[in-house]
Amino acid sequence: MTMIPNIPPVLPMPIAIFGDANVIPISTPQGSGQLSFEAGFPFITQVPLLAGGIAPARADFNAVMRMLSIHAFFAQSGGVYPWVGADADFPGLNYLRGNHVLGDDGHEYIARLPSGPGVPAAGGGFVGPINPVMDSGTYWWNMTEALEKGSSGGAYVVGDSKLWRFRTNQLPEGWYHENGDRFPEGTDEYEVLDSFTPEFKADNGITLSVIGGINTLSLPTAYYTDGRGMFRRPGTPVGSIVTDAIRNITGSLPGFLTSNGGPNSAATSALFWAVGPTSQRIVPTGAFDSWDQLAVNASRNVPTAAENRPLHVLLTPAIYLGTPK
Repeated sequence: MTMIPNIPPVLPMPIAIFGDANVIPISTPQGSGQLSFEAGFPFITQVPLLAGGIAPARADFNAVMRMLSIHAFFAQSGGVYPWVGADADFPGLNYLRGNHVLGDDGHEYIARLPSGPGVPAAGGGFVGPINPVMDSGTYWWNMTEALEKGSSGGAYVVGDSKLWRFRTNQLPEGWYHENGDRFPEGTDEYEVLDSFTPEFKADNGITLSVIGGINTLSLPTAYYTDGRGMFRRPGTPVGSIVTDAIRNITGSLPGFLTSNGGPNSAATSALFWAVGPTSQRIVPTGAFDSWDQLAVNASRNVPTAAENRPLHVLLTPAIYLGTPK
């Protein structure tokens, strides 16, 4: 019968955290009854004292309870253990696929492949310790970076562009508002912008300018010269700006619009209407016909503005330059 786990009571602190405790050695010293990692309590501690046995020490009990409860207390608080590599006294820990560690950059990593001093390598020997911060992504996946980018399993490519629902001053780490801001040489942003190919810079309006004797590079801008945000559409050449246009409207109107001073209703509509005669012609019957001038104003029939636009919602255009070093 298997037992269903229950939520344990909270540890208020590690056991014996303020008590006296021995330092647990790797091996028990010869002839000693001291607790060690290799032997635990040695056999001599179960031999009767009158037969030459050695009683286990209270400080050893405190030491083992403190050691175990420190780890339980850390895990209880949701702690992620830091990655442990090799040093002069320890060969490093072995990590299996799916293990979580904290890198020295403060990011959490998940093992894609096993690594460590005891993990066999495919070509013989051992894989050895693989520092997740230095790894290219073969052995470790940077979960923190992926989550910060809003990714569900992958990572954005430096140079990616996206419309965000975040405000311009609340964009996720590594994202920059595409507003043409400039960054001086020596900054992380300048280094990333400068790493783009000449074609990418030209297509996206990343320009070099010397300000106060210092080279600067600009972010792309998603705004037209009059401040309007530009819609995005698949097409080539990449980065080309296509200005406003509407489909041509053609048609004809009869020149003979009114008869005997009265309106010709067939010649008027919500778009066109008569604004007054410009000339008249007397007909033999004594009546007269008029040539009227027509005016046009689309706002009489539809909403209008200073630009052609569909129904839309405003979002923040941003480019990804990577997380800061």
